[in-house]
Amino acid sequence: ESTLMERYIAAAERVVELMLPNEPATDAQRRAQAMVFIATPGNSLTDEQAAKRVLRHFMERAYRRPPTNVDVNRALDQFRTAQQSGHPFSASIKMVLQAVLISPKFLLRVEEAHDTHESHAVDEWELASRLSYFLWASMPDAELRARAADGTLDDPSVLDAQVDRMLDNPRADTLGSIFAAQWLGFQHVGTRIWLDPIDNPWCTDTLMTAMRQETGLFFMSLIRDNQPIRRLLDADYTYVNEELATTLYGMTGIIGNEMRRVLVADQNRGGILGHGSILALTSNYKDTSPVKRGHYVLDTILGTPPPPPPPNAGVLSEEVADLKKLSFREKVELHSSSQTCRACHSRIDPIGFSLENFDYFGRWRKTYHYRERVDSEEEADEIRTVEDTNVFSEKRFYKNTFTPIVAEGRLPSGTTFDGPAELKQTLIRERHDDIVRQTVSKMLSYALGRQLEYYDEPAVRKIIAALEADDYRFQTLVQAIVDSYPFRYKKNPVEATN
Repeated sequence: ESTLMERYIAAAERVVELMLPNEPATDAQRRAQAMVFIATPGNSLTDEQAAKRVLRHFMERAYRRPPTNVDVNRALDQFRTAQQSGHPFSASIKMVLQAVLISPKFLLRVEEAHDTHESHAVDEWELASRLSYFLWASMPDAELRARAADGTLDDPSVLDAQVDRMLDNPRADTLGSIFAAQWLGFQHVGTRIWLDPIDNPWCTDTLMTAMRQETGLFFMSLIRDNQPIRRLLDADYTYVNEELATTLYGMTGIIGNEMRRVLVADQNRGGILGHGSILALTSNYKDTSPVKRGHYVLDTILGTPPPPPPPNAGVLSEEVADLKKLSFREKVELHSSSQTCRACHSRIDPIGFSLENFDYFGRWRKTYHYRERVDSEEEADEIRTVEDTNVFSEKRFYKNTFTPIVAEGRLPSGTTFDGPAELKQTLIRERHDDIVRQTVSKMLSYALGRQLEYYDEPAVRKIIAALEADDYRFQTLVQAIVDSYPFRYKKNPVEATN
């Protein structure tokens, strides 16, 4: 903990040093000086009077609510101590600002505790913070603070207008780059999910950045265009730049590094299950995994994960599989055929196999490619020379085999489908309620900054009812969350009032 506090202190010092130097040299530094030093000594203002104005103004923004008299007096005491140590006005102010930036009221989203065990509405300032961190993942701006200060933010018409304004602002892109990235998992592309650049020179940092951006921008478009939740799976457009379009998707006519919206004619590709970010996330290193992909759909998209495998589930012996010359699908099906595995794999595998036309990074393919080493040149259709100048030079012979991919699947309900396009339509037709509930639960949890509990169920049902009345549209979801009881009310933990 002491090490963490030292890092906070160092960061606060660095922020103040960079933004409020003695001699501002950039426009950003000059703007920062003007925003912080709203008063200076002189013109009938003493040092302490000017400091009080500066510090109160700064703390209101840093604490996301008006500071208490105790807060202000403590800051003034620090200011006096700095001046008594010989520091001039501006340096003394900056020392207090460093202390403000390591205060729990700045570092944490602190809400005032009320002397009651009963639920009560959050105040205007707390509502402004909840709204801002939900939609922008950042502190309230001047407009929100003004509405909180004049007591109008709680008015339904004002609140609706603020939600619309905030969704139109580029800051709301965090719903794609943070919320969707956390929920859908694509934030790991480029960190946990990556390929060795030496063996895979096409898998660049810029490509993986574009993969993340594609899914983030796509999710934000669903919200800003107020599209139905089902479009998460069956949209007919995506976002690409030249590198992403050509490297993974085989698209032509896309020039430049800028991400732009393009129509997707291939129904297999539309929606997040056709995004390279999701397909790479649900693969092994350079191998697809029908089990991972099937589990991902059941767990992340539908919110109905299968139970964990039993301890005696075991792993298929690769030696046995190779001796029997089984195909990839046959290997997985052999593993899944035992009584202990069948119950779960009958739900997981059909979904995963329907996505097998996408390789481990989301490129489309029609066949599996196997390369087997053989003994003679007559058997081979590929020859490679391995050279070691200190020892030997050797020719190695390989035979390439291509087998068609079978992407058919059958759910336990009996419904059959073939390939990604039919899988998506099957999920929308048979599991739409699960898709909606999962989306509602994940976004409500993000908005509240906590996991949902059993007592949140009435709110979830009320939000779903509001969605049902408006074709399950995303902006209705956002507004219903903002209007929901857990978003607008709070209850102190019992120990907080003891």
